[in-house]
Amino acid sequence: MEKINRVKRYNALYQQSRHSKWEKRILAELGYLLELSKVQGGKYDELLLAQIDRLYEEFEERGSISNQTALAAEQALLGLQAEAKKYKITCAAHAHIDMNWMWGFQETVTVTVDTFRTMLALMEEYPDFTFSQSQASVYHIIEEYYPELLEKIKQRVQEGRWELTASTWVENDKNMSGAEAMARHILYTKRYLNQLFGVPEDSLTLDFEPDTFGHNQNMPEVLRNGGIRYYYHCRGLEGPSIYRWQAPSGAEVLVVREYEWYNGEIDEGLILGVPSYCSENQVQGMLKVYGVGDHGGGPTRRDLDAMIEMSHWPLAPQLVFGTIKGYFEEIEAGKAAFPLLKGELNYVFTGCYTSQSRIKRANHIAEDRAYDAEALDACAAGLPGYRTANSFEKAWRKLLFNQFHDILPGSGVIETREFAMGEFQRVMAGVGANSSHAMEALCAAIDTSALAGEQDDVLTAGAGFAVADENGFSFTQSGHHGGSVRVFTIFNTTPYEREETAELTVWDWQGDPAHTYVTDSQGREAPSQVVEKGTHYWGHVYTKIRVVAAVPAMGYAVYAVRERAAENIAIPHDPSTRCDFITDENLVLENDCVRAVFCPRTMSLLSYVRKETGTELLSAEKTSGYFRYIVENTGDGMTSWRVGKYRTVENLNEKYGVSILAQETGPVHQSVVYMLSFLHSTLKVKVSLERHSALLRYDVQADWHEIGNPKDGIPQLGFAVPVAGAVKQYRGDIPFGVLDRAPLRQDVPYGSFICAVPEQGAETVALLSDCKYGYRGADDTLYADLIRGSYDPDPYPEYGVHHMSLAVAACAGAAAGEQLEQSMRFRHPLYAYSTSAHSGALPPVHSFLRIEGGAQACGLKQAESGGGLVLRLYNPYQEACSVKLCADSLRQAQFVDFMEKAVQTDRTLTTDSGCAAFTMNAGEICSVYLQMKS
Repeated sequence: MEKINRVKRYNALYQQSRHSKWEKRILAELGYLLELSKVQGGKYDELLLAQIDRLYEEFEERGSISNQTALAAEQALLGLQAEAKKYKITCAAHAHIDMNWMWGFQETVTVTVDTFRTMLALMEEYPDFTFSQSQASVYHIIEEYYPELLEKIKQRVQEGRWELTASTWVENDKNMSGAEAMARHILYTKRYLNQLFGVPEDSLTLDFEPDTFGHNQNMPEVLRNGGIRYYYHCRGLEGPSIYRWQAPSGAEVLVVREYEWYNGEIDEGLILGVPSYCSENQVQGMLKVYGVGDHGGGPTRRDLDAMIEMSHWPLAPQLVFGTIKGYFEEIEAGKAAFPLLKGELNYVFTGCYTSQSRIKRANHIAEDRAYDAEALDACAAGLPGYRTANSFEKAWRKLLFNQFHDILPGSGVIETREFAMGEFQRVMAGVGANSSHAMEALCAAIDTSALAGEQDDVLTAGAGFAVADENGFSFTQSGHHGGSVRVFTIFNTTPYEREETAELTVWDWQGDPAHTYVTDSQGREAPSQVVEKGTHYWGHVYTKIRVVAAVPAMGYAVYAVRERAAENIAIPHDPSTRCDFITDENLVLENDCVRAVFCPRTMSLLSYVRKETGTELLSAEKTSGYFRYIVENTGDGMTSWRVGKYRTVENLNEKYGVSILAQETGPVHQSVVYMLSFLHSTLKVKVSLERHSALLRYDVQADWHEIGNPKDGIPQLGFAVPVAGAVKQYRGDIPFGVLDRAPLRQDVPYGSFICAVPEQGAETVALLSDCKYGYRGADDTLYADLIRGSYDPDPYPEYGVHHMSLAVAACAGAAAGEQLEQSMRFRHPLYAYSTSAHSGALPPVHSFLRIEGGAQACGLKQAESGGGLVLRLYNPYQEACSVKLCADSLRQAQFVDFMEKAVQTDRTLTTDSGCAAFTMNAGEICSVYLQMKS
């Protein structure tokens, strides 16, 4: 009890007496030594407590501690100096620079320039001072806007005093950045820093992510594929400060979780917890990341002077200027003793999976279209004289910049959103031009002569058509040729053979829609349906035709639109019907795969049946497929960051009813269009079902006018699909894999779908999206969050018109591969490109690359060095899978890393007769360099 009372005395002194320099010094030293004694079983307590009494008596007498008494106490304890110096603090200066968080890009540039100029000046004053800086983008800012600083930075980098902690273009979100984007962050950052500073790419082994809002479980596998061994973070874990983190693949990285906070200053309190920290983590030193941050700034003279002074205190640990990577290298020898963690490091700021939804749509669409454009470019790469139209890297850099952890999560101001959307347009301009260029080159090389018919000269109608928001930012569907026969090449950028619907836009078509039909390259008629005709567009008119096309994996097939000869004289007649067939019966959309039944008053789903087995997939007790309006409480604050507790939840379809605007039935495409008006907002929804498809598609236009505020709460728009039977877990896609989570009444991040894993049986339902990341699985229901009207820091983040697409998918089983394939087909449509009938070296139907086995593809691109292709694959399963790659022009294949350098592996890769075969371990990522025949 006496000891406790004396420790209380110390705590009182520390709280009340740290006014003078010497008071701060002796009390910090005493606190440090008390901790040192504690980890050694109280070894020095008697000596230390005597000095506490001495100081406390003087404090009670005069209200302060004199310099003489403090010095005398220090002198009395000098026998502990050697013991005190056994521990070390590595002080690594850093300036956390948020990209466009509470400000616009112009301020980000100014912050970066001012910060770097200050750091260079401090290096002149303090010859031992070291500084660490992450994010390749800040160096690109200097190169573009203040290049005269570059030579000075290069000098300090070469001296080892300026540490490059950048392994990513920005400190990006680790849940919503897509798989291929994760690889490109590392690829383009290491290449850029190598070119700019001359540092070896393999020397960049640290990923510094202090403020990122959570970390997906595959990050160790991602990092090791990029040659990165060390990971520093702050958020997402309450647990050990130093640990080994293991991905499902078995790949590990050494991790330091910030002990206090990544923004901080140097003061006497720094040394207090060192002995306990070192003892708990079984190390001899602690890392202190310090410096003013968020808005840049970095360390100050006050910090440097304090650190230098404290380094001379006899009863303090060693304090040294150092680097973050240097600290990792010091502790790495003892990593076997560190705890091993597995799984994701979540959740942080669940509102960030939905807030500022336009940015999220932009990111998702940009990643998907970049994939498509690069796949088309890779297919065209073998054509004689082919060159890519513009740099993919330039577009990727803009895409990656927008993945910063305050941009993609939607936690920025209006300027953040406006700049991000502007950069998105530039991304789409680059990939759109490249896709058009690649398809044009391929079309010119394909032999389409079998589809010859009467054709006119170049039509050039519909310039720039179909690349807008309401079209899903698709690739151009302009028309290049006229005549009675129109030829199209239909491209498939996915690794799956597809027999499904493609949309053809036929410009200035003079044929009778009733007599229009479509044939393949062998003259066989394909199922087709005219879905729109005579629509005017900038001096031209177009007709849209849906056709069921058979297109091989990573390939194309050619089709022709024709007009049958009239068998009878066309006699004008009144098109009005003689009889009406209008009832209040349920609405039905049905094909050979599924049967969907809707309530005509609400358009809620009453039934969804897989016809192969007759299984009902939806709850019998609850309506399904409806929009819901949620009001969140705001008591937890930070409304763009946090989803508050639900105050009210309403079924919009049930409460407000719907207006049926249009219905269409046909052999290829069926749809119902309805409008739902509520409060100040309106939804226009097209529900459609295509031939041979198990996906019920919802194309939504939301005119959103709901605004959040502290009084009325946060308005949220969601979509709900209650399913049949009890749900054991909810599965969704994450970067380079899938993850099953237990039911949870909280939003969680998934990439493009959430699927119910049933307790019994196999058949189930998945809810897909082309642009959403926030999902919730609870109450045997799939939920997707669509729009949130948060109000800080952006007061009106969602006001206006939004476009989005969802799908309710019938699944034969809960296997991850089925949902991944459904999602990929949903997000990567078949692209139709107008061409002419002509001879060519390529056949009318062709697959450039076939992928067999369970591995999933997330990227196909031309190699950075040229001369070959790089295919990125991952294994989403919990067991190994076999992979076989086949291409007519394949000469050789080898494993490479994200930097596209050959890697040594125990795995065997065999290449024979145009095919390469190998095995992928569970959860593994493989990048394969494919050398093609010229």
